Amino acid sequence: MSAVFTYQKEERLCDRRIIEYLFSNGDKLQCCFPLRIVYLLTTRDKLCGSAVFVTVPKKKIKRAVDRNYMKRVIRELYRTTSIPLKQALLDNNRYMIVGFVFADNRVWSFNELQPKMRYIADKLLEIVVNNGKAISDRCFLTD
Repeated sequence: MSAVFTYQKEERLCDRRIIEYLFSNGDKLQCCFPLRIVYLLTTRDKLCGSAVFVTVPKKKIKRAVDRNYMKRVIRELYRTTSIPLKQALLDNNRYMIVGFVFADNRVWSFNELQPKMRYIADKLLEIVVNNGKAISDRCFLTD
């Protein structure tokens, strides 16, 4: 797999039924405020890779401009940090559905969220490599 940073249409999750299933049956990763991560790791015959959706609640961020900015930043950070995760999913013949839920009242900049997204990508990679189990329970960042 080449190291091309992509976020293709196949990776975007829009199906409401799958999102509801993810929230009811998925595992949660709440270690990187301001993001809550809901994920579901499965094996699939035809599909290998990941599907992602990003949500910024109107209750938390009132202005649509700011909500769209936060969604754009989170998608861009996922796009740039997800190459090892995608490669591990392909190597292990796994499929991961990931939901990013923004959980803060203020708008964060790209540079503020970047170390958090790197940590999340490493944590998701650890989960894929260890067949759905995270080794460390450490849920904080060390910069």
